Amino acid sequence: MMEAGGAMQEEGAPGLRQSARYLAALLRLLRPAWGSLLRSALLGPVITGLLLIPPFLTRLLFDHVSSPRDLGLLHVLVLSILAASVAAALVESLFGYYSAYLTVKLESSATLYLFNHLQHLPDRFFSRRQVGELTSRFDDAKAGMALVLGLIRLVFSQLTFLVVIPFTLASLHWELALAAVATLPFVVAVPLVIGRAMGMAWQEVMGVHGALQALQVETLRQSRTTKVLALEPFIYQRAAGLMRSVLRAHLRAHGVEGLMRLFERTVEAAQTALFTWLGWRLIIQGKLTLGGFVAFVAYAAYLRGPVIEAIGFVTGLQQRGVHLRRFFEYLHEAPEQDPARSLTPPAPLTQRLSGGVELEDVSFGYLPGQDVLREVSARIRPGAVVTIVGSSGSGKTTLARMLTRLEEPGRGRVLFDGKDARTLELSDLRRQLAVVWQDVELYHGTVRDNLTLGLPAVSEEDLRQAVRLCALESVLAALPQGFDTPVAEAGASLSGGQRQRLALARAVLRDAPVLLLDEATSQLDVETESAIVRALLARARERGQTVVFITHRLANAPLADEVWMLAGGRLVGQGPHTELLARCAPYQRLFRAGMGEADAA
Repeated sequence: MMEAGGAMQEEGAPGLRQSARYLAALLRLLRPAWGSLLRSALLGPVITGLLLIPPFLTRLLFDHVSSPRDLGLLHVLVLSILAASVAAALVESLFGYYSAYLTVKLESSATLYLFNHLQHLPDRFFSRRQVGELTSRFDDAKAGMALVLGLIRLVFSQLTFLVVIPFTLASLHWELALAAVATLPFVVAVPLVIGRAMGMAWQEVMGVHGALQALQVETLRQSRTTKVLALEPFIYQRAAGLMRSVLRAHLRAHGVEGLMRLFERTVEAAQTALFTWLGWRLIIQGKLTLGGFVAFVAYAAYLRGPVIEAIGFVTGLQQRGVHLRRFFEYLHEAPEQDPARSLTPPAPLTQRLSGGVELEDVSFGYLPGQDVLREVSARIRPGAVVTIVGSSGSGKTTLARMLTRLEEPGRGRVLFDGKDARTLELSDLRRQLAVVWQDVELYHGTVRDNLTLGLPAVSEEDLRQAVRLCALESVLAALPQGFDTPVAEAGASLSGGQRQRLALARAVLRDAPVLLLDEATSQLDVETESAIVRALLARARERGQTVVFITHRLANAPLADEVWMLAGGRLVGQGPHTELLARCAPYQRLFRAGMGEADAA
């Protein structure tokens, strides 16, 4: 699929012109499916032609079958009407089936396209939004596809009626045809006048639905916090308030919709009364046959239907323009890298990093003018072990985010093997980093699935070696199905320490040139942590793997080749543990405080 373009993000309910631009952008997005859409559309004129036959034959029936000698013609006409009606129904069924197939196919394509785009957006994008609000956008993708199918049906089926029917009506009687055409502005006016209000009403509906879904997802994901803080009554009141807002928004939207339907039915009734009055006068005057009048009424209905559907599409475009705006809103967010890269398996790495890392005057702030890192310059030689320490808020995790390119430096550069990280292919860089964060995230599947995630092939020997290295054997022994035990959502069936050990084993299996651990052992007891850290560092030195170990526990600092001391976003100390302990006052205070806590524990 091509890049979405041509639609601009706007707040509130989009107008008709803006909705049309969104629809045009969606059609461009679906260019690979145009062939299938065209094949579906070609059935429209066939249906139109078949539906025009029964009124014509009915006219002949009324006007030419009036005596016993016309029974043969009666049989022919009735059978012809039946055949045309059955054929039209058959083609309509085929059209409906193929349309349903296309709907599912296009919905799947649009949803997958949006999903793939979302997973390539920067991490900061997700930190500013709730999961429920994000997932609600997939429903918007489906609504947009329904709009495309509606457009196809309108253009190739209903608009055929609008071209053919006026000439057909004129062939029956020009006065009645003129009356039918003259009343069309009244048919058109109602939805056009009320359509804008309907679009605004449905915009409100989408907004409150998104807020409610976000609350539901947030509450279910944080059920433990809800329970221990006894927040159930408070959250229930919030949910009930949002539900009342949903009800009010729906009532307003359906109220506007009902008002439009009322005016539409009134215009329709007035049309019918006018046609009956004019037609019967013409019959009495001998200017129109009864069969001609019956055919006229049937054809006039064919004219009114497409007009109403066309206007319904226009007003629906305003209503569903809300969905289209929400769909394209996130597609206009710039991805970290081309989402099309995910459409094919990753190619083998052409060049493996040696593990050299360098920071050149790196500064960064999450907010303008509020730097979290300030002019940090340092170098890690390939295969070295570096421990980064500092008090809370000193910039340790932000530095890790720089190394993984979850954030880009505001000033300065991060280099790998002497190359600016921004010049390296992002996915290739991250494939050469084995990262374990403090908050471990596990995926749906078994323990084995989570250990081997994203790895093409893992031998049983390598798997068990990683398990031994990270002290997971006792955990697996306690699980009912061992490696094949399903993991609950977000790893809720495992303790924090078990999740961290599993993530560490996963990092070992990646065998990346750089191992980055950000408080990755914070939930382990001191004895287990020490054993795992020593085993990991021994393996890293054996394989020439660079290790960056961020921690607030300083017991393992002496094991590192070098310690970096961060304070206030600046690198205030750098060197071996013994040197820093001798000459760096902030490190001395932090180390003594840490050792005091360890002794107390």
